[in-house]
Amino acid sequence: MKKILLICALAIFCGVFFYTKPEFFQFLWGGQIISLPMIFGMLLILVQKETRSFNFLPKLISGALIISIFLGFSFPLIEYLNNSSNFNYPKILDIFSFSLILLVPILYGGLWGLVIKGLQIRLKTNKKRS
Repeated sequence: MKKILLICALAIFCGVFFYTKPEFFQFLWGGQIISLPMIFGMLLILVQKETRSFNFLPKLISGALIISIFLGFSFPLIEYLNNSSNFNYPKILDIFSFSLILLVPILYGGLWGLVIKGLQIRLKTNKKRS
């Protein structure tokens, strides 16, 4: 569980850093921006030492929810701290809809990580048999 929380913290740090310093990520354009949450979703699966797919999913879902909800609440907070005089307060529904939008690529990356981890486990058991 410590690895999952470390990945969540790293994803939140990267998301906040991306939001505050977008000029640092100029090499990311278009569809490449979506790859960051997918990579963190894959990492949520690949660091686990489970062997059954149903054991991976609770940690993936909880990690994805932690990342998406925290980033959904931190982006408006950062915007408020940067320019509080012209800040338009978002509704809580807007924050949760943004969090759900972030949740989708994280879960999609986690499912790809599940495929990779399944192939890795399958190849490891086939090597033991031969």
